[in-house]
Amino acid sequence: MSDPRSLGKSTIRGALVGGVALGALQALAIGWAAITSADDATTARAAQAVERLGDEKLHFVLGLIGGVALCGALLGAAQALLRGLARGPSGRDRGTGLDLLATGLLTLLWVLYQDARIPALLGPSLPWGGVDLPFDPQFILYPAGFWAVAMLGITLRRERGLRRAGVVAAAGLALTGATSAPPGPATPNAGAPLNVLVLAADSVRSDRLSGLGYGRPTTPHVDTLMTQGTTFSHAYSALANTSPSWLSMLSGLYPHNHGIRHMFPASWARARSLPTVVHRAAEAGLKTTAISDYAGDFFPLFDAGFQTQRVAPPLNVRTLFERALIMRSPLALAFFEPMPERVRPQIFRYLMTAADPERIADEIIDTLDAPGFFTVAFFSTPHLPFAAPWPWFRVFTDPNYAGPHRFAYDVGTLADIKRAQEALPAEDAAHVNALYDGAVAATDAAIGRVLEALDARGLRDRTLIVFLADHGENLFEVGQTTLHGRWFRGGDEANRVPLILAGPGVGAGVRHDAPVSLVDLAPTLTALAGLPEVAPAAALDGVSLADSARAGGPPPPERPVFAESGTWLSGPVLPDSVVYPDIAGLLREDETDDGQVVMRPRYENVVVRAKHRAVWFRDHKLVYEPTRDATRVQLFDLTKDPAQTQDVLETDPLAKPMREMLQQYLSADPLREVDLRGHVVPRRGG
Repeated sequence: MSDPRSLGKSTIRGALVGGVALGALQALAIGWAAITSADDATTARAAQAVERLGDEKLHFVLGLIGGVALCGALLGAAQALLRGLARGPSGRDRGTGLDLLATGLLTLLWVLYQDARIPALLGPSLPWGGVDLPFDPQFILYPAGFWAVAMLGITLRRERGLRRAGVVAAAGLALTGATSAPPGPATPNAGAPLNVLVLAADSVRSDRLSGLGYGRPTTPHVDTLMTQGTTFSHAYSALANTSPSWLSMLSGLYPHNHGIRHMFPASWARARSLPTVVHRAAEAGLKTTAISDYAGDFFPLFDAGFQTQRVAPPLNVRTLFERALIMRSPLALAFFEPMPERVRPQIFRYLMTAADPERIADEIIDTLDAPGFFTVAFFSTPHLPFAAPWPWFRVFTDPNYAGPHRFAYDVGTLADIKRAQEALPAEDAAHVNALYDGAVAATDAAIGRVLEALDARGLRDRTLIVFLADHGENLFEVGQTTLHGRWFRGGDEANRVPLILAGPGVGAGVRHDAPVSLVDLAPTLTALAGLPEVAPAAALDGVSLADSARAGGPPPPERPVFAESGTWLSGPVLPDSVVYPDIAGLLREDETDDGQVVMRPRYENVVVRAKHRAVWFRDHKLVYEPTRDATRVQLFDLTKDPAQTQDVLETDPLAKPMREMLQQYLSADPLREVDLRGHVVPRRGG
């Protein structure tokens, strides 16, 4: 039998060696990050703002070092304990050197495993970069597993008491598993509203769903949902940026009516009380939950009605500091990333290369046990930089590709915006497209797990399911790069998204191709789920699509659908566009608002004046582009000219009525009016 005192000493020594070694390496990584960031213009600009964090900086740094040291201590203790058990009372204790070697090897295996599983996350911080394996990365951990089993085998052969204890423990675990059972579905109250499950994916275009004709099998589970429900294949985002689009979806209002016109609203713009369908769901007794990774960083900034939010932190100075530090800390990335959310730093939800759809799926499934739920889940993986975990980043890509965007489109921060508007060589563009398709497929697989869990709990016949995207994405079509929301030239890839409804009362296998808007979501959900209406129909811009979603229902009502462009962060998009500064001059850190990154007040009006607008009606699209001195209006027949290259404004009979629709839309802004040049400017006396 091993000497307990000697075994305890060697285990403690192993823990100390592992903790000190890995803690020291993490401290060196932080020091290296500080040195190498000195020449980073973006980091240098933010340095003064970061200083205002005071003790918060120190606490985060110490937390990283302490957390990595604790992981090192656990690894060191584990290897020392296993070696000590196998060594026995007569064996030789080889001391600190072997503790350091064994802990180092285990750490290396874990880092390699994590690098192979999510190379877009760890690769940039490692000297060898990301690892692309044709087999499951779990095989990397097998040597450590075989070694541990061998150590235990030696111990069990020598010490029969430990063998008996292991048998008893295994039997206890088996008994525990046999007596456990997943919770059954709660019994709904008679007349209660339906559960609502909104499965949203950032930047997913209608034409990239395999069920809508795309050549790659990107969305088999969503395709099945289409056969079970009603699909609106030509839904349009009111503004192809995340937070304005979401507020439009939840409120039923266009951006000029809910007041959020860009991604960086100051506190005064966010303070307005905005009734949403989520508020109504909470009033009806449903548990309202928002779940998202990095693209959901706007949720904490608004009172949208969610009682629980499992989302990314907002974009402020603290977030930028923590992101910059942890992205240069490979040990912290490797050890903390797989930890449960309640343990790991919240900044992981903000990391664009750490968006794992399976994590979001797990959290969605947790909400399904509520007696009544209204869950909004927002998957970020299909959003730039299209960084899906293994195996999804390699499903559609060429294994021989060796360019700069191997695991993700390498423009993942605000500082990369200028580079993101540059065209790519054909090989790089094709690879980025394949990464995007893999990210969509990864999200679809996670959605499939959620739907299976819904069925397993017997909740399908009490749940209204929605699949949608907040906006689409440009993917190097002619004249485009990847910056969604810049304009309405070319195709509709940035604004046209899928909207799929399934559940009680919804027709199966129905498809409508007429244009609808995402502002229609709120009134549609209230009608189908049996919730109180968000506001009287006359006060909303959206209309209910419930009748069209029901079996045998009519097509959507014929009406114009509107949208406006987003904010240009890298200067004017056209030579004659209205001019305002790029990201460096446009944004600032608001000290009075927890360091939130917001737009400078003096540019609010010019940003709105510079916006392009679009109107879709029947099979036509009207585009409005303000120039510095006047406006430019073009009309396209989408049936004959889907690439939108032939302006038919002077010859098409829809030109006049659609110009009138545009005029009504521009004039509907409660804070602005149209001047003689056709520009949208602040109302006189307002």
